[in-house]
Amino acid sequence: MNDLSVTQDLDVTSNDVTVITDFDTEVIQTQDEGPPGPMGPPGPRGVPGPQGPEGPAGDTIHYDTRDPTVTDGASGDSWINTATSELFGPKSNLNIWPSGVSLIGPQGPQGIQGVQGPQGIQGVKGDPGNTILYGAGDPAGPTGVDGNFYINMTTHFMFGPKAGGVWPGGVSLIGPQGPQGPQGIPGVPGTTPATAVPLVDSGAGAVGVSTNFAREDHVHPFPPAVRYDAPLALTAPQTLQARQNIYAAPLDALAFNGMQTNGSMEVAQEFGTTAVTTAGAAPVDGWALNSTGSGVLSGQQVTDAPPGYNNSMKLSVTTAFAAIAAGDLVGMQCAIEGYRVARLALGKATASPFTIAFWAKAKRTANYNGSARAGATASYPFTFPINAADTWEYKTITILGPTIGTWPATSAASMFVAFSLAVGTNFQGPANAWGAGNYLGVTGAANNAAAVTDYLAITGVIILPGVEVPNSDRAPFIVRPFDQELLLVQRYWEKTYDYGQALGGSGIVSGFSHVGFQLSSGSFGSSGQTIPFHYKVSKRAAPTITAYSAQTGAVGKFADFAAGSDLNCNIFNIGTQGFRWGGNLAAAGPVLSWGVHFTFNARL
Repeated sequence: MNDLSVTQDLDVTSNDVTVITDFDTEVIQTQDEGPPGPMGPPGPRGVPGPQGPEGPAGDTIHYDTRDPTVTDGASGDSWINTATSELFGPKSNLNIWPSGVSLIGPQGPQGIQGVQGPQGIQGVKGDPGNTILYGAGDPAGPTGVDGNFYINMTTHFMFGPKAGGVWPGGVSLIGPQGPQGPQGIPGVPGTTPATAVPLVDSGAGAVGVSTNFAREDHVHPFPPAVRYDAPLALTAPQTLQARQNIYAAPLDALAFNGMQTNGSMEVAQEFGTTAVTTAGAAPVDGWALNSTGSGVLSGQQVTDAPPGYNNSMKLSVTTAFAAIAAGDLVGMQCAIEGYRVARLALGKATASPFTIAFWAKAKRTANYNGSARAGATASYPFTFPINAADTWEYKTITILGPTIGTWPATSAASMFVAFSLAVGTNFQGPANAWGAGNYLGVTGAANNAAAVTDYLAITGVIILPGVEVPNSDRAPFIVRPFDQELLLVQRYWEKTYDYGQALGGSGIVSGFSHVGFQLSSGSFGSSGQTIPFHYKVSKRAAPTITAYSAQTGAVGKFADFAAGSDLNCNIFNIGTQGFRWGGNLAAAGPVLSWGVHFTFNARL
């Protein structure tokens, strides 16, 4: 429909308007709006509108057995650690979890005691426990039963546990003397002798003739004491206790009397600081590797040592000994010449006790094994604990003198002292007792070489007659100095190379044996030339001698400098003081100029 606008001029008075057109016309008449009418009834319910958009996610409570991390949850979320019962949240808009708050309130007051329940039925009688017996002497065979212990109240030695009807050897319950305490506060000055009341016998009135003395009416029993003005008739245990009480152990004498060799592990002539894996080799002088089994054990001189020492011998497991067979050994040992231990009278009724002290460090906190033995004829296995991993600890072992075994008092090996990480059952025996076997560890010894992280380091070994050893603070003071220890171990092994110089190798190095002659006329013959040689230190026995060319390092050769070649080195007349060496010239000539290095092996 077309719009049509009709207007009326103001000067038209007629109310009638005539519109002539040829199409439909819609006339809209507008009237003034009246007041609203009453509300009509509600219309019918319309159809449901479409579903609105998804609203924002609500805050969530998460839980787990751990604290939340930054990637857990969203802002506004909460988190419960079910292991610690702590609530964290809400998580901030910066993606940060606040600290947790415990969901457990403070402990409530104790409740009232409940009613006592009825008495239970009597339990089954338990097995008899191990009993500790005691007496004034050592236990006899019939005394006690298997599993019992026994204390000799006179000597303060403990025996046990009894096994197989046999009491093992005793172990002293008296530890080493502690350090001296600080000086006490001075006492009140006494009266002078001129005015003092005499100390008189309470009975007969004679001065100083009985065991009870009195000043006026106060009776003082005479105490037992060590006298310095007259001999005392002391028993052997009393003598032992008296020496321990006054610590009668001069350190210089102890240092001289140490029966060990190279206990401070300072001397390493053959290998220096090079690691060694060959069984029987000596990474440091006097101490050899004991290593058999499926794994690999390395021995090496290292600078890791407790205060007061420079070196230790470290045994490192480079291939794990996963299982220890009956004949396996994993450790180190020192063989001691018979002349050095003869004073102990080992194997006799008068055998003296001796004490082994040493420092040890290991990876595992466990019991490690040691032993003192005369080969297979007598052995005393013991254990020593490592209480803290990777920490040096001082150990002392006092051993009663053995009345069994064959102990040569000659230049032959007599005593063997060993320390082990693991020992097969063929080499295990009862702990802390002498037995007729070749024991390097105790029955049931643990395998402390089962991982490549395992190691055992030893140093500061001292083996002294008797029961006296210094405490850990004073132990370094009795170590023999390097120059004395070097002379001692050269009785068993020596080289002409400078200390620290490796064996063999090409090029002329210092220290070789050299002989040189220049004839003004004539020539040296091509055969039969020999030269005498004397060792630095007398050997315990005729040594095994190995020659090295001073020019090329070739084994079994000497250098002919005049000819510029190596010749076979012949060795003659080997003794404990020296020998002769020589060879045949390549050709007769007026110059004789030879050079050679040697090693001399007289180890036990």
